[in-house]
Amino acid sequence: MILRKAASAVTPTVVLRKDGDYFMALNSSTFKNARRGVRGRSFGRCQGMSQIVTFLFGFFFHCDEQNKLKSMCTFENNTLKHVQRAPDGTVVTHVREFGPDELKAVTLCN
Repeated sequence: MILRKAASAVTPTVVLRKDGDYFMALNSSTFKNARRGVRGRSFGRCQGMSQIVTFLFGFFFHCDEQNKLKSMCTFENNTLKHVQRAPDGTVVTHVREFGPDELKAVTLCN
């Protein structure tokens, strides 16, 4: 119960930045910060329960330790779209729209 109340009071920070040819989306908050290494393998990598995502736009990369999920990130009109595809056909889409003072995030699942 205490953990649930603490989590509801958290305001996360999302940073999207360029690191060489790669881009990195870092999600952090005062409650949890999973900042670790940023170098991806092949075209991208997720680390720390998807707290850090390092990728090249428009290329598929694996986003789990078993390399079962295929992910792709695209960016258009201030919107970061992260699509994850599982072997069973499940598709999860995370859409983050960056505004001047806020971030609108929506997660869709088929």
